[in-house]
Amino acid sequence: MEQIDLLIFVPIDNPDFYPGGETELTELRLSVNDVLHDWVWDFNTKIIAVKGDARSRREQVLAHNS
Repeated sequence: MEQIDLLIFVPIDNPDFYPGGETELTELRLSVNDVLHDWVWDFNTKIIAVKGDARSRREQVLAHNS
């Protein structure tokens, strides 16, 4: 993790933009999302969380690096 300049966290959105997000593993996917949400902030690196569709997420990352 020391070599990572920026960690981009992409949480599950509501509504979920991931095609096939409503699967038989929905509960597991939500649990993993919650664990990662709590866990990533413990790293000693820059972190941003992005939301929305792919274009919006891209714009958020680019705006952060400006």
